[in-house]
Amino acid sequence: MAEQSLTDRIRTIFLQPGLHVSLKDARRLLASRKRQLDELIAEKEIRMRMRRGTPLLTRADIVALALAVWPLEVIEQALGEDAARALPASLRSRVVAVNLPAYQAGMLDYIAGDRGTTPSDIVSRQMHDLETEYLDELLASVPGFAEAMNWLQQAAEPGERF
Repeated sequence: MAEQSLTDRIRTIFLQPGLHVSLKDARRLLASRKRQLDELIAEKEIRMRMRRGTPLLTRADIVALALAVWPLEVIEQALGEDAARALPASLRSRVVAVNLPAYQAGMLDYIAGDRGTTPSDIVSRQMHDLETEYLDELLASVPGFAEAMNWLQQAAEPGERF
């Protein structure tokens, strides 16, 4: 069987209907992250359930891992026009202009290159610390913030919120 392109794997993760993904399919879709997936399962960060002898994971867990693995801009590019239906508006990227000292802009470029990602991805992932620090205030004050934070939780089946 031919290996799926990154675009095809992302589209399958985000667009395929159904609430569950077999462990075999999850490993194939997350190709280079099989070890990370297995570690998360072993640590019970991601829970498996069995159905007719087949180990299954929730699609929400696979989507969350995909968002941790690939930059949002890569996911949106792979989804193309379907990004609008696959991701809530509050999770879609938008351009934000910031003024940084030249050394910080250079630092972002260097770190992004070193990690094989983009400056936008580096900044987005660093924003998580601020999300945690200001969570209560942001939930109450920023339109769409609660939707973004709860999106994956809402995608899981009722009673299956791990």
